Amino acid sequence: MSLKKTHYFLGILIGTVLGLALGYTLTEYAIELFNRLLALFLVVE
Repeated sequence: MSLKKTHYFLGILIGTVLGLALGYTLTEYAIELFNRLLALFLVVE
């Protein structure tokens, strides 16, 4: 039972770390994309 609990906890921990890393990467990408679109609109104007 304790082994199953440990496995479950590790799964949550790894999932959280991966989720945060993915979220951070997507946020960075979104900001970069937004800046490029903004620059493009400013050039067009």
